[in-house]
Amino acid sequence: MVWDKFNRSNGGVTIDFYPNTLDNIFWSKEGIVAVGGSDHVPRLKAIASDERRWDKINLKTNFFTIEEIQLQLPLTWKNFSVGEEMSEAYIHALDWSPPGLGKHKRSVLAVLTSNHILSIWECVGKPEIATDWVRSCVINHALQAHYKDMDKRDPEESEHDHFERLRAKQRIRAFTWSPSPPDPSLSGALGDCTARSPYLAVSNDRGEVLIIRLQTPYDVLEPETSHWTLSVAETFSVDVSETKQSPLSACMPVTFKWRSPFVDQLAWSPWALDSSNTLTSILAFTLQSSLQCTSVKLNELGTHTDVVTTSSALLLGEISDTQATGCMKWASKLNGTKEAFLVYPTRKSFYCLQAQPGLSLDIQISAQEINTPWDEIAGLCFVQDDNDNTSVQIAYHLGSGTDRITSLALPFTANSAVGSSTWQHDLLRGQRRFSDEYNLAGNVMARAYGLCTSPFGDMVAVNVSFHPSDGVEYTTSSDEVSYLITSQCNDDLQFALAGSPSNPYELTAEALLSSLQSLSVREPEALADENFVVEQVMQALDLAELPSSYSKLGQITEDTPVDIIVRQVRQNILFNRDSVQSRLSQLLKYVKGDIPKTPPLDATIVLKIVTEIARLPHFVADASFLSHSIMQIHCLILAKLQARGGNSDAEASTSEEEEIESCEICRKNIPFESLRWAKCVNNHQYPRCILSFLAIQTPGTAKSCSICNAQYINEFVMPAFKVPERREPTNMDTGAEEDDPMQGTSDQEPHVSLARILFAACDRCVCCGGKFTG
Repeated sequence: MVWDKFNRSNGGVTIDFYPNTLDNIFWSKEGIVAVGGSDHVPRLKAIASDERRWDKINLKTNFFTIEEIQLQLPLTWKNFSVGEEMSEAYIHALDWSPPGLGKHKRSVLAVLTSNHILSIWECVGKPEIATDWVRSCVINHALQAHYKDMDKRDPEESEHDHFERLRAKQRIRAFTWSPSPPDPSLSGALGDCTARSPYLAVSNDRGEVLIIRLQTPYDVLEPETSHWTLSVAETFSVDVSETKQSPLSACMPVTFKWRSPFVDQLAWSPWALDSSNTLTSILAFTLQSSLQCTSVKLNELGTHTDVVTTSSALLLGEISDTQATGCMKWASKLNGTKEAFLVYPTRKSFYCLQAQPGLSLDIQISAQEINTPWDEIAGLCFVQDDNDNTSVQIAYHLGSGTDRITSLALPFTANSAVGSSTWQHDLLRGQRRFSDEYNLAGNVMARAYGLCTSPFGDMVAVNVSFHPSDGVEYTTSSDEVSYLITSQCNDDLQFALAGSPSNPYELTAEALLSSLQSLSVREPEALADENFVVEQVMQALDLAELPSSYSKLGQITEDTPVDIIVRQVRQNILFNRDSVQSRLSQLLKYVKGDIPKTPPLDATIVLKIVTEIARLPHFVADASFLSHSIMQIHCLILAKLQARGGNSDAEASTSEEEEIESCEICRKNIPFESLRWAKCVNNHQYPRCILSFLAIQTPGTAKSCSICNAQYINEFVMPAFKVPERREPTNMDTGAEEDDPMQGTSDQEPHVSLARILFAACDRCVCCGGKFTG
């Protein structure tokens, strides 16, 4: 994986392997580009190039433990799988999830390997450290548990045949993430800052599609969940018409003919609200050259959500040629009329499916004939300008280095051909440099493997490799090199922000910082006026009309659901106009290179934080000792700020400070002297948490902002937030179990407490908006 932490200029980065699959690069919302390829062989001598601005790590995704994949005997020829039994588990497909599933609300990476295993990778520490990336769970285990309970053996079926059939059903062929479902109760509201966990759709080796619900262990409000929990929310079988069976292209039909059809591609459209305020989307899939679509609906049943799918719609009459030549994808955003676009490439044409998500699918199809019978489509990406005009950019596996049309306006018309794209010109320049380096006289061929856009859609990345075109190329595994080329789509500030997510909760400061930095390099005068830039960003994110002060969503009582309290605290601390403008101003300092060693705290933001916490009801503060300490220190800071503003009552209230914190080394009092650091009377000094303002006294219990390095208490390593282990003590004399008097002590943080509410609401840095690491 590679990412440009502080993107100073456009250019390329070398990848030390050849990709072994197409559509192999994806750009996360946090600005990390994942590139899937073959095995990495280290070089004896590193290539000297200007790549220090890039952080790059290599992950070995084809190593599995016995707990992840159990050793089993091969199946009989009827259910035998070459990929499962004999492959080296190279990457077949990968994709980032929407933000929120990983630790500190980051994205997680789903990786499908050639042995039909789909696993989830996440960063549990710092993204630039390879050992901090771990495999969290294996999705195949959810399929195994589902079929074990739901697929019972027929009386006429032998146990061995039933066992083999269940194993075959656990093989995963394709997958896709759903966009994060918005909250219908707040959709369209100013500062809508809620998001729910996305779903994962997978297809197995027996023509079934399953929708997986994932529950992570990083939800502060759900202390009972200590590990990843997977469950099947919905499943349906798919059929293929007998008239659309794909022609056999193998030299040994008896050997290579599939025993049963399976879904080889999945694509999930954005969510939309129908007339009944129900979330619906469209799930498209291909099955043996048959393109089908089905509607997915979320039914809210109190605290539970049901996933419902309708019958699949075959698109045989509208699309004459459905033999796919590459990936199919939905545009990431709906257009002005709440319609979604799906681009589907075939051997003869590109098809654009235009539909409004709903229970009844009314699909409009347009086509663009581009004859590419011998070339695969390496990748698709969508670019949207400030006028909501969407175009698709296409990367050909072999023809991207030619004069082929790589950009088409949607929906397809006679004038859809926009022409070439910026990344194509950069690719041609790379070909010329490769030719000059090896004296090839222009005889260079480029192979493209994937194409993706940045989180804001203002930059495009393409993964390519260069080869001689007039002779045999001799190389070894250690000499394999491909390139990741990033290109700017447009130098206009409004265009650069046009692709911003419709939900500001999905915006990450890392992505915004990267976009503004790359724009400042090409057009320095575009960011000269700081106030103008801040206003432009606010308008692009639909945050220009946010209230400056806090808003009350209702009176908080002991019966108020905790998620409602968290939503209110989050909006009032992070998503008010003053807070957003302050974070944007801080980011612009990093864009201009004016980076202070210790960024100062904005007094206005501190006042908003302590005011919001101080006005919360006492029952959340009295829930635990930790919550009570947080409330005390916030009230103390509020009184000091009011005293500085000339409030005489505040001066009287701060004349006698009670002891809030004590030093863990000498047990002496820690008076409050600074928002940044704490020092006891014996001069033991500690940093302070920027959010709770408590002293971080225990080593290894801090998390930091990935941009400004501000220090916070890491709630995931605090004993009060950990799930208590349910041990059953045994009497050593009698062997009988006895009650543990220490079980369930008051050290455990209650489900509804100020500490949980505060850390759940502020899941990003209050200074600059960066995601946390550690």
